[in-house]
Amino acid sequence: MVESIISIESLTVDFIVRKSVLHVLRGVSLEVVKGENLVIVGESGCGKSVLLKSILGLLEPNAKIVSGRILYRAKNLAAYHLERDFRNIRGQEIAMILQDPMTSLNPLFTIGDQIEEAISIHQSLSRAKRKEEVIKLLTEVGIRDPERARNYYPHECSGGMRQRVVIAIALACKPKILLCDEPTTALDVTIQEQVLNLLMELQRKYQLTVVYITHDFGVVAKVADRVAIMYAGEIIEVGTSEDIFRDARHPYTWSLLSSQPALYQPGQELVYLSGTLPNPGEKIIGDVFAPRNPYALVRDFTCAPPYYKVSDTHQVKSWLMDKRAPKVELPRILKEYYHMGNSKEIRNTYD
Repeated sequence: MVESIISIESLTVDFIVRKSVLHVLRGVSLEVVKGENLVIVGESGCGKSVLLKSILGLLEPNAKIVSGRILYRAKNLAAYHLERDFRNIRGQEIAMILQDPMTSLNPLFTIGDQIEEAISIHQSLSRAKRKEEVIKLLTEVGIRDPERARNYYPHECSGGMRQRVVIAIALACKPKILLCDEPTTALDVTIQEQVLNLLMELQRKYQLTVVYITHDFGVVAKVADRVAIMYAGEIIEVGTSEDIFRDARHPYTWSLLSSQPALYQPGQELVYLSGTLPNPGEKIIGDVFAPRNPYALVRDFTCAPPYYKVSDTHQVKSWLMDKRAPKVELPRILKEYYHMGNSKEIRNTYD
């Protein structure tokens, strides 16, 4: 029986920019199950980072949670407004790995000092014990010669090393939940693989619940237990990794899967999704994806679809799931790969 550790209910977040209201999250509902690896996938600008920052109260000053709840241990984090409200949540319960380690690390302090600061905030340890903990954490995240490395400044570290330091800081307070905002961005392929393997190893060792955000289906294929597809501030499809790779139902998910270069043979023309995300300042009438949806129905432009249940683990927000909707064919490239026989082979294509 699965146990929900975070429950996000109808979360709406607006930003005020030059007297204009931008609707960045539009009624997001999502369950995070204890012990799972949940991956949130979508284009840049669809609200993934804002969703994670909302959980920890890290939104920009011009952002406002308009409605909805973020339930964690019977507490509604969306109702918290002061820094002191989050003091016992950030780090100690929920930690976050930000997207760019170079900007999230302070260039004026050594990496050892920055890890030690995180430890001292939440743990009453002597200076000697904190130093031992720093060495231990640097060792666990795979940094060679940690005794020497703790005296490095961020600019003296490689991109992969900085990412490992950020992971060490996140783990310093022994959190139960780890939020990872595109942890492999700007890293080369071999370092990406190392960082993902490290996160998976740490997840097993510390029995963490991990939420990733990414636009890379290679990351999804490697780490995901469940996948949430996000578009223009809405969760439009959610299911297990098998559900998404084997039986995706939303046209946007089809577009994301079809546009992956790994699926194509040399010389084949790459399929891409035309158009752009809707302006967050505009009022959306109907389905948020309708203007870019090649399978859009008349109803898509007048009425927002509800969630349809495909299975106990799989939900889709699309009028195509209605029993009255016409049947449509999958994109050719997906049909070919679904005919390979099983989802494991399909997932390995992305891995």
